[in-house]
Amino acid sequence: MAQPELPGYYFDPVKKKYFKIQRTQDAPRQDSRYSQANISRQKKNDEDKEIASKSLETRRKQTILRSTRNPLLQASLARETGLKQCHVRWPGAITSGYRSTIVADEPIRYFDRDPITNTLYIAKGEASVQRQRPDQPWDILAHLTSPISSLDYLPASGALCVTTSGSDRSPVIYLTDPDRDGPYLGEMFTPRHCNTIWGTAARPASSSSLCSGNSNPATATEHIAVGASSSLVLLTRANGGIWETDTDKPRALDSDVLALEWLSDTTLSFGCRSGFVYLYDLRTKQKHRILKHPYPVSQLRRTDHETRIVCSGLQNSCVLYDMRMARAQYTARDRELISNSDPYSHTGYPSRKRQRRAHPIAVSTSTQPVLEFQHDNADDLELGLDVHARLGLVAAAQSDARIRISNLWTGKVVREYDMREANAKAVNGQKSAKTSVTNSNRVRCLRFVDDGGDGGASLWASWEGGIQRIGW
Repeated sequence: MAQPELPGYYFDPVKKKYFKIQRTQDAPRQDSRYSQANISRQKKNDEDKEIASKSLETRRKQTILRSTRNPLLQASLARETGLKQCHVRWPGAITSGYRSTIVADEPIRYFDRDPITNTLYIAKGEASVQRQRPDQPWDILAHLTSPISSLDYLPASGALCVTTSGSDRSPVIYLTDPDRDGPYLGEMFTPRHCNTIWGTAARPASSSSLCSGNSNPATATEHIAVGASSSLVLLTRANGGIWETDTDKPRALDSDVLALEWLSDTTLSFGCRSGFVYLYDLRTKQKHRILKHPYPVSQLRRTDHETRIVCSGLQNSCVLYDMRMARAQYTARDRELISNSDPYSHTGYPSRKRQRRAHPIAVSTSTQPVLEFQHDNADDLELGLDVHARLGLVAAAQSDARIRISNLWTGKVVREYDMREANAKAVNGQKSAKTSVTNSNRVRCLRFVDDGGDGGASLWASWEGGIQRIGW
């Protein structure tokens, strides 16, 4: 039983007695055990030990350890019994028969597809939004005032969300229901204090909310996250079908929001230009920083588990992170900065006061990834990326107009396609020279599309000549 504290007295747990706390100037010696300075130091040490023990106990409970009876046997069990051979062979077998075919021959920046009616929505040219129903000509839906930065279709309600990046005009968020509203009719939002809109992410509809036809159930609530310059904007549509911005002001951040991805119905992940990846919870309306990518984040995609996420960025970086293993990774430059910035780093146990005088800002530590994918992208923020979790495929557009498909579970490249070679073949079978890679003909949009009910999937990519389908 803990003894109660008495004002001016200290209880010694060893001697089990109370001792009067002596002032430093009144103590017989400076190293007196029960002086005021020594008692404060002892209390501080006890608090630090208690915090460290609680942290150690928490980590011990949350860490899964391999059995010590025969760790070598368990380490090689999956390899010897072939439990993971499916992860190694399956993605390569799925893509072995993929061929490239042209779906549309229009200059398309972004596209999306209605999985129910197979209607195709595209962003043609710089600012035109068009639609094509099966076996029908193209319909013009809208013409915006600045280059389009994203296009997303919501199959649960039939809504279409288009954003612009802004130029001499302010960036806008254009929302419409094409089947009900018709062309050039929709709601337009202009976020305040936003110079650029980089992209959007619509919350995935659950199986219960999907219904036949494009109708919005009365009980359904849709959310669209918008990544803008130094802010995060949330749009909500509930009863009545009217879109509204969140009641709170846009979430102010220290960096631009370049990538967004929903991990669940209530959890949103977004990456920033600074390299930090955050989680935002709709229930608590709080954001938490979970990962640090060494370079600006351009794309985020969820995988087969809600704790794993594929992150693509600049400087040829494309990795798989696991939030449960988010530990810092020091580079050789970081270690050099640490040794140069702290003059007491050579000592094993520097004092607390000196440790606080170090320069943590000079060291930029990134999260250690689980896997690294081969990727070629030095400085382009608009190259496409998509993940098919069930098939274990990661498709990433490269800066040299190639599409590289990798294994989600091993990181190895299974197929690679050169879009210039596929586009060099004309409709009449003649071949033309390869086109050079420019800002207008890069692969901006990649999407895996399910092919009917047989469980197969194909990869659709936007290119300067239109949309190409890579599949069986």
